[in-house]
Amino acid sequence: MDAAAPRKGFDLVAYLKLFRFPLVFTAIADSMAGYLMGEPRLDPVILGSLALSSAGLYFFGMALNDIADRDKDKVGAPGRVLPSQRLSLRQAKWAALLALMISFSAILWPGYRFLVQRLVVWALIAGCICAYNLFLKLPPVMGLVRAFNLLLGVSALVSMGPGGPEHLWVFGIVALPTFIYISALTYVSTLEDSGPQRGRILLGATFMALGALMASLVIPMLVAGDSVSGATGFKDVHDMVSQVMKHWQGFIFSTVLAGWIFRRASNARDKKGIMLLVRDGIGGLIFLDAALVAALGSVSLALGVAALVIPAAISVAIFKKLA
Repeated sequence: MDAAAPRKGFDLVAYLKLFRFPLVFTAIADSMAGYLMGEPRLDPVILGSLALSSAGLYFFGMALNDIADRDKDKVGAPGRVLPSQRLSLRQAKWAALLALMISFSAILWPGYRFLVQRLVVWALIAGCICAYNLFLKLPPVMGLVRAFNLLLGVSALVSMGPGGPEHLWVFGIVALPTFIYISALTYVSTLEDSGPQRGRILLGATFMALGALMASLVIPMLVAGDSVSGATGFKDVHDMVSQVMKHWQGFIFSTVLAGWIFRRASNARDKKGIMLLVRDGIGGLIFLDAALVAALGSVSLALGVAALVIPAAISVAIFKKLA
């Protein structure tokens, strides 16, 4: 039962704050990148449904986080919409449920192609979100949320079962940079309440940068592995390296992201500095997604993914001024 009645009327800003709206574009970038890695053509119907489904899952996760942490937030973050009673607990629960239902409906929209695998990946994302927020608050679980969200885009285009790539582990390799990056970022976020610990902050930032750089390598290495399969000698290794260097475009995005991470980490000497590192790290996921797409040589499509940072930045600026 709520301690007091929430504000009367429909408080749109409160719901947007509950959903952490400015960073929803990072979730959209994940599934968009997953789709574009396998399809160089823009299908607005599929991309739109993936964007809506990823956004709904993101909103659900953010709302569930506030619901689960509402008692802790009364002390640590009293300005959030639940402890400040801008929204009631019931309103937050209904908002979370609605976001989840919209997400589920959207993932059905592209039609019946690979429907089962789309639903399986969607369920894995929703399950990891619930696990992280309710009983398993470990950084790798959040890493799985974002890795599966990337694969949600892949699942709308490529068969992950019979008739798809010969080995299922290929999809794990594709999602590995995202998993490492987000796991490290989530670890850094846990340091906000424990005070600045330079060694741990730099450790987390290093693994974030590692994930960013891997994003520009994994796809070219898989492609190179196919073209020089059976490599055993130094010449074969040299050929593989040459194949990887042909797909250098992803390094543009990954090195920019890695450099910005270390810049933020070097200034993260208090709670505010850590919060800025985490905020920019989440937003930087858009550049990691762009690096994955660019590594296949699709620079124009990668720029389209990277452009999502513009509405994200504008939303952050607007939210600073909203009451």
